[in-house]
Amino acid sequence: MTVILSRSRRAKGRVVVLPAMLATLAAAVSACGSESTSRAAGAVDEAGAGAEQVFHIATLHVDGKTNINGAGDHSPEPFPATAPKSSGGFIVKAPDQKGEWSVRAFAFHPSQVVVRQGDTVVLNFMGVQGPSHKIAVDGQRDQLALKRGEMKSVRFVADQPGIVRFVSVGKEPTMQGSVLVLPRAGS
Repeated sequence: MTVILSRSRRAKGRVVVLPAMLATLAAAVSACGSESTSRAAGAVDEAGAGAEQVFHIATLHVDGKTNINGAGDHSPEPFPATAPKSSGGFIVKAPDQKGEWSVRAFAFHPSQVVVRQGDTVVLNFMGVQGPSHKIAVDGQRDQLALKRGEMKSVRFVADQPGIVRFVSVGKEPTMQGSVLVLPRAGS
């Protein structure tokens, strides 16, 4: 089963999960199978522990390049008068002598995953783009030092409903994500 959350103009591009949708989302997570474990997602063993949920999260950057003069079949694009200030995760380069300008945003993909309370969560961070990242995960004492071509993992039990955030330190505000922990039925 696939669950799709849509973005709306009123939410200003953010994905919004309404409280009434949580029960539906929780049921969908329970009904889904998991390729990464021998038990179904949301399954509970004899001791009442949740399933193991394994996720692979890539480090990416998205580039937007254009020219104030246009190029070939591409129309001219003026540099924005109110361009946002560059930060670690969002880089804006003003037009050069040829009129070329660019925007780069760093991100995790996927940036949000959903589990059930009691599940063991394994986040496998894969260094795809960006020479290095320092990844911090809520509740974890140590940060992961991740380089391109490497994979480093964090493992924890999602013992409380709520949100566990992860971020590439210094590449905020764009390079952050979360694990949404839904309450297990009867909890």
